[in-house]
Amino acid sequence: MSRRVMLLLESDYLRLSKESGAAWKRVVRAIISEYVDHDSGFNPRNPGKNVPRFLLNDVVRFWRTLCVDFAYKQWEQQGHKWGLRNIKLRMSRKLIFVKGLLMCMRHFQDEAVDSESLKGKLCAYAEAHPLPFIYDTLNPYTELHPHLVKLFAAYDTFLHRMNDKSLRDHLERLNRDTAYD
Repeated sequence: MSRRVMLLLESDYLRLSKESGAAWKRVVRAIISEYVDHDSGFNPRNPGKNVPRFLLNDVVRFWRTLCVDFAYKQWEQQGHKWGLRNIKLRMSRKLIFVKGLLMCMRHFQDEAVDSESLKGKLCAYAEAHPLPFIYDTLNPYTELHPHLVKLFAAYDTFLHRMNDKSLRDHLERLNRDTAYD
């Protein structure tokens, strides 16, 4: 499950050749087809039922797996690199999770989305990088614009700080017990 979802949410093909892109797209299409074709709850004639539930379930399970893995590594490594893993979970990994949720929910209330159309859209979404995809999905909702600005500003700050070697070193040494002092 984790590898399938990671492939859909995080992967990218080598853009050096058309062959690698074609192979990547075939694999993604096959995975998405499995999710949509075997979802007995998907009914193209029933608006509001356009959520690929099996895919949504696996996206949520993937997020839970990331969180459990974070907790396990914290225990296994006795808190070593806790700060760095924590900030990555809260920023980069959470954006990937949000992309997955939005992929599944983007056509929730659309009228009569047939399964082939939905599969094509999901394939295109899988190809998109998380931030542009989140922006494109939420930008039509003007009431969300202030939140999008905050999201992009926070992520920009996160990326700049992750490039600061002294801060990365500090985060690697930071442990949970002293982080909030």
